[in-house]
Amino acid sequence: MNGVSLKGFKFKIISLIISSVIIIFFQRFRRFNFDFLKRTYVLIIVALTLILIITSVLVLLYVPDLNYKVKKLLYNTLDFFQTLTFALVLFLCIFTFWFFPATVQGRSMMPTLVENNRVLISVGNKKLSRFDIVVIDATELLEVHSEDDLIIKRIIGLPGDNFYYQDGKLYLYVDGIPTLIDEPYLVDEEGNFLKNGILYDTETEDFTLSDFCIIGSNLDNQCEINGEIKIPGDYFFVMGDNRGRNKSVDSRTFGLIHRSKIVGKAKYIRQGLFKWKELK
Repeated sequence: MNGVSLKGFKFKIISLIISSVIIIFFQRFRRFNFDFLKRTYVLIIVALTLILIITSVLVLLYVPDLNYKVKKLLYNTLDFFQTLTFALVLFLCIFTFWFFPATVQGRSMMPTLVENNRVLISVGNKKLSRFDIVVIDATELLEVHSEDDLIIKRIIGLPGDNFYYQDGKLYLYVDGIPTLIDEPYLVDEEGNFLKNGILYDTETEDFTLSDFCIIGSNLDNQCEINGEIKIPGDYFFVMGDNRGRNKSVDSRTFGLIHRSKIVGKAKYIRQGLFKWKELK
């Protein structure tokens, strides 16, 4: 068949079927609609692939003497979609298990992150530290309205913590003693709060953990443990860097966040076409 063999057709059809099934599986169980790889676009490609598979099978079964040029065109189309679906499978695997790009929406993380910043998210929630910038599954947070059901915040309180803010500064109880914890991402080189009027306000109104935690309850996210106020295991208190209450909807609004709702950590921010800077 001058390079267009029946065996080659069968191989490409089978590989397309396998890759399409894998893509459909990812679409069925993927929780989020990444802005770089919209679910709608992926499903359109899958639909076109399935139409191509059916067309190819019918041609091979019922039109064996089809003109060579037409067969060559069909073969090349199969080859293109084979490459395309393999690439989709690779991207979906990477985005699900390793990292994915995202675009910042809103003002809650200003000045660290501003509207339309591109960030790279490392998938996983096992090793979380204070001040990590994390991406959170907000699908069950009624107070949050996000196009992609994801929000980005900074971890302030860890499991076992008790803390409070006074005069815009964070104090953590260490062995029962209030200890000042620096938040270097909120101050300029002279140690002053970074402020710019309407745009952002990093100073924090006074509050204690007990102001926003459930106390005296049997719920999982209650903050009274053996008579002491503490964040329970696997829960985190998160805030935006834009600390004005009307600027950042965070744990002061929706309460503690369970580890299972943390999708990953924002690791890098894009500063050029091929330039990425580590986030702190």
